[in-house]
Amino acid sequence: MITKNLLVIAVQLRLLVIALQYVANYLIPDHDAKVFVYPRPLEVQKTLWDDIVLNVLGGLTQWDGQHFMHIALYGYTYENSLAFFPLLPYTVQYLAKLLHLPFLTFESQILLTFVLFNFVMFLLSACILYKLTESWFGTHRAHIATLLFCINPATIFFSAAYTECLFAFLTFALIYCSWKMHFDTFLVSAKWLFLSCLLIALSTLTRSNGLLNLGFLMYFFVRNLRNSLVHSTQPHLCIKLLKLSCNLVVLAMSIIICVAPFVFLQFYHHSNFCFDNFVNLPQEVVNHAVTNGYRLTGQYYNQSWCDFNYIPLPYSYVQEYYWNVGFLRISSLDMVY
Repeated sequence: MITKNLLVIAVQLRLLVIALQYVANYLIPDHDAKVFVYPRPLEVQKTLWDDIVLNVLGGLTQWDGQHFMHIALYGYTYENSLAFFPLLPYTVQYLAKLLHLPFLTFESQILLTFVLFNFVMFLLSACILYKLTESWFGTHRAHIATLLFCINPATIFFSAAYTECLFAFLTFALIYCSWKMHFDTFLVSAKWLFLSCLLIALSTLTRSNGLLNLGFLMYFFVRNLRNSLVHSTQPHLCIKLLKLSCNLVVLAMSIIICVAPFVFLQFYHHSNFCFDNFVNLPQEVVNHAVTNGYRLTGQYYNQSWCDFNYIPLPYSYVQEYYWNVGFLRISSLDMVY
């Protein structure tokens, strides 16, 4: 297990990052890059505690954090938010409602929950990384690897309202579960396979590249299956071929289960944005859409991604339409700023 001293360092570094972002956000004026800003809730009486939370932690909601704050507050109301996946903001929304601090507005509770959730996820990620590295390379290298993870140059994104922290936790946990997967007399162990599939399914709902995590499951599955067949004491070739065939069928079914949540999410977005339906939206959301020209849910705008042959994929369309971003393409924002 991770040492107490290393865990204390991880906690101290998280607190230091939060403190540094507050100082930087206070001293350095925000650059107006004409990017998305979520509409602030109307007719809400803010308290002194709200001012403290929004001022101290407000620097953690910049750029993509604005989209995740918006989804956690209002759901998927704008088409440009479809590039951001639901597991993190909806988890934070649920936890904020569960937390229910009466002296804070819901907006402040969402922001505070984002920071606290990422704080916990970061510590869990560090623990799993330590355990995984220790299993492969020993205690000394595990200590170094975890320390480098804690002080990596992108560490601010592990405290901000971003998916990096949750995705790191899911990926590290997946690698560990896939590595622990073993084969019994005939079939793969159900426990570790189920945990691996669950973690991949959750990662596909966290980030678009969560689908790439299938590679870890497939690699360890095939490697362990091969080792099981090579070292098997079963002399009959037919039995080995039957074991190989059955386990490959199990792998194929597991991949389908892993990808299913991602596919269902695409059809969910299609049903919300590719048909004209009445949706009762907060007035501030509607006003913000009219002012900035955002496409609202429940209103069909003849989007090209709505015309699909197999699975509707709004992600690539939204990336290109709103930010001119694509595979191996430099966006206009990168060239200007």
